[in-house]
Amino acid sequence: MTRTSPTFFRHMEDALIVEFSKKADRRFRELHGAGKAQPYLVGSALCGQDKALADYLFAAGGRFALIEFKANAEQLKTEGAKPQRVRLLADCIGDSARLARSRAIHHAAWGESAQLDLPGLGAQTQQELVLGHYVDRVGTALGLAVPKLRTVRWSDDAFIARWLENTIAGANIQRFKRYLTELYELVGTDGVAGLADFQGLITVYVPAGERRAQFQTITFNSFEHLLALTIHYTPQRAPEQSAPTAGRAPRRDNDGPQYER
Repeated sequence: MTRTSPTFFRHMEDALIVEFSKKADRRFRELHGAGKAQPYLVGSALCGQDKALADYLFAAGGRFALIEFKANAEQLKTEGAKPQRVRLLADCIGDSARLARSRAIHHAAWGESAQLDLPGLGAQTQQELVLGHYVDRVGTALGLAVPKLRTVRWSDDAFIARWLENTIAGANIQRFKRYLTELYELVGTDGVAGLADFQGLITVYVPAGERRAQFQTITFNSFEHLLALTIHYTPQRAPEQSAPTAGRAPRRDNDGPQYER
């Protein structure tokens, strides 16, 4: 296996997913370890579902996101070899509403090398993870003209904090469901059938009962199952109540720390 082979890059992507998951889980437990609320964290690799959707599902506080992981920024160009992704980009560029949904939900993550000086060892290469909006980052990598281009980027720590410590990032459950349906249809799968087969893992805090209080990881096996779990484990309100009420303008999302323009 060479350092330029697809297998090598896939292994690097898998390693980045594992590291991101560990950081998200650790921060989640730091925030909610006392169990004062009944929160949840969805941090799940989507495995065989990545062809239609993305590599990873991330959700907390009634807000949902998909993340596509790449070994480095150059690998963002490989999305251009996927017909369904080319169609997605074209649809988003041509439809402002779909572009807004994608920016709220769909993100790209890639590794960047940085120099780290270690005592006794000198300069070492450190791998850092950076995230940005999928359409903007992949579209730019492929030379596409993305309307009102957003170049905001987050470190993995900033991205995780943005999700776990506020409620304005991402999209609510209805918007997320619509975007999933659109992604399924791009690969020729009926949206209803795709949602019925949507699977992943959710970490929840289970109060003391027959066993001591602790965090548990539960498998969800459909979109409706995920919806039921997130409603049950959202302390203040159900995810579907996050949608703006009639007659009120939706609150604009603050993209958070911007490392470049």
